[in-house]
Amino acid sequence: MLLLGFLSVLQITLLPGLLILKAFNIKRGTIHKLIFSFALSLITNHLVVFGITAIRINISYTFYAIFAIELILFIKLYAGSLVKSVGSTISTKISTVLEYIHSLKFLQKEASHRNFSQTISEIIGFIFVILAASSIWWAFKVWYTNIDTVFTQWDTIVSWNRWATEWYSGIFPTSTSRYAQLIPTNFAVSYAFLRSTQIQFFAKSIMPLFNLFILLLILDLGLDNKNTGYFIGVVATRYIIKKFLGSYIASGYVDVALAFFTLITVYTLLKAKSTSNPNQKLSYVGLGAIFAAGTALTKQNGLFVFAVYPFLAYWLILRNITSLNRKDQIIKVAKWFGISLCIILPWYIFNETRILMGANETNILYLAVDRHEGRNLAERFIRAMGLLEKYAFLFPFILLLLPFLDSAIIWISLTILIPYTLIWAFAFSTFPRNLSIALPILGLVTGMATQKVIEFGEKLTTKIKIERLKLYIITTSTILGIIIGSLFVSDTILIDHQEEQQKDILLRSINHKIYDYFDDIGHYEPIMTNYPIQYLPGLENMQIDIGNFADYALYHLVIDNHPEARLLLVFEDRADEQVLQEVAKEIEAGNYELIFQDGKYMFIKITR
Repeated sequence: MLLLGFLSVLQITLLPGLLILKAFNIKRGTIHKLIFSFALSLITNHLVVFGITAIRINISYTFYAIFAIELILFIKLYAGSLVKSVGSTISTKISTVLEYIHSLKFLQKEASHRNFSQTISEIIGFIFVILAASSIWWAFKVWYTNIDTVFTQWDTIVSWNRWATEWYSGIFPTSTSRYAQLIPTNFAVSYAFLRSTQIQFFAKSIMPLFNLFILLLILDLGLDNKNTGYFIGVVATRYIIKKFLGSYIASGYVDVALAFFTLITVYTLLKAKSTSNPNQKLSYVGLGAIFAAGTALTKQNGLFVFAVYPFLAYWLILRNITSLNRKDQIIKVAKWFGISLCIILPWYIFNETRILMGANETNILYLAVDRHEGRNLAERFIRAMGLLEKYAFLFPFILLLLPFLDSAIIWISLTILIPYTLIWAFAFSTFPRNLSIALPILGLVTGMATQKVIEFGEKLTTKIKIERLKLYIITTSTILGIIIGSLFVSDTILIDHQEEQQKDILLRSINHKIYDYFDDIGHYEPIMTNYPIQYLPGLENMQIDIGNFADYALYHLVIDNHPEARLLLVFEDRADEQVLQEVAKEIEAGNYELIFQDGKYMFIKITR
């Protein structure tokens, strides 16, 4: 199973995409080659699973045969790379990195050619490069710490993974509403290799990669363009995703995957714009069209990105390729739009037919109208901005600086970021995660706008010659600023910030899953555990000590003496084996419900 699971992950994330990528003329680069292969593999697997299900052939044997063919082709196409020695490969990579570092402008300036303002700007840029690297490491940690976890949250269990098991069984999934199926079909690939739905680790292990690759895409733009704005964008995107999609990154929900496909679609346009080679521009446009189809196959609101992509591709890229006349430019756009349309049509035609025949139903009206409980449009908008909390202020910040940004960033903001945010605010703002399409673009544009502020600051400090100011003036101004600032920062703000930070102590993932549970039920309840929840805000008086569940008699005594408590947080490593066996029996009997499992911790509700 371990071997087959590993092979399934290769099939889901890498092998088909690497082979398809050979057909495109794009600039070499490790990061985007890896991520393009990942996205292409997911889309390819979806089409294969759909086709297998339609013609009713065995999914496992089909994928074994496909994988064998792909492996032969991979060896043939990449034979030159495979025979290179480890030493020469590493040496080449190190040389490339060193050449890149030496090409950075601020390292080439002599001290006599530096002014104070430029030095400050370069220091700020260097700080954000470090913070961007830290953000990548954070995303990498989220991935590897969730490799061996199973599906735990409601929709992933009753919908996304259930649909995957149905695809694996050779039937089209039931009760899908209008939800697209790219992620469940790829989960099914893992089950096909394993020939079982029993092991979920390998299917679920791909989910945190979307978060990691979102940050890597923005980082790659920064490395390619040597622009601090992109590094700031990495940091901004990290905190935006962590805030609004944090609990969904590794869960199996598809919102982060949708954010990824939106960003990679935008990324191809920015890469195309930065290259001077017309053939490479066309290859990036073609890949972008395929990735736009990926957004529509990930979740139905991805159709928005799919619809605006042809306009963006023409306006930003094709109309500027002077070697093509107007007719050829339009034909190129139409060709790739037609190909991407063919990618999404099989699922959408099939599913819409089922809805029209009454075999399936849509929940669009429920999400767009009923969930708002009679709120008018103005009330919906105000509530939506409230859900965004302090991040809502990023929108006026961006709008203020938008005229000063690169034209591509302006058009991406005007066609995707702003319109989709408004659609979400007025129609689908019941959950912040429904804004996932806009979130990585919000982070990216925030970074570029912040870079403009830094540039304005550099020009201003150069003009006023701040380096000539006396230290006592700066010291006095700083003290005055702190005093004035304290008048606008209330005690409540400080306390709220303290509580938010306090929620991350001890084991952060455990804490947040407990808080998510209490958010769902609307109130806090006592928990029988030895995990020190008394240090968590709101849970100070909610702990009922049960001695690590290490004493079977004490376990029963505590439960019997606290009939008001119905929650258990069990640490398996220290729990008595008899206690664990009884807990397992009670879960099987339906007397206990496993709310989540995180590593060795089980959060359980007594239902009897």
